[in-house]
Parts: sequence; C-alpha cells; structure tokens
Amino acid sequence: MGGFDGSYDPCWSGLIYFSGVNFATLGYTQIEATGPIRMVNMMQSLGGFMVLTWSATFL
Repeated sequence: MGGFDGSYDPCWSGLIYFSGVNFATLGYTQIEATGPIRMVNMMQSLGGFMVLTWSATFL
C-alpha cells in the first residue's frame, strides 16, 4: 500500500494534517508518501487545485 517518511506522527491527527496540507497547498508537506499511496497524495492535491480555481472562476 505504501507508507510515509519524514516527520510523521502515526495517528488520526497526523493523517488529517497530511490530507489538509495536500488539499490546501498542493502537496507541500514534511511528510513524504512512498509507494502507491503517492497517487492519493496527487489526487488530493489536484482536488484542492480544482476547488480553488473553480471557486475563483465562479466569483
């Protein structure tokens, strides 16, 4: 499945932090994803970018 490297705290708050940072800042975080879970990282970053651009276009 993959894993995480870097300064990772293996608890729910660490996973929520990872997802929030991916969504808000296009994937820039201290936690590095390894293996197939990198695809989740990429999709979260893409989703955050799409929400940002769609809302800016709407306004």
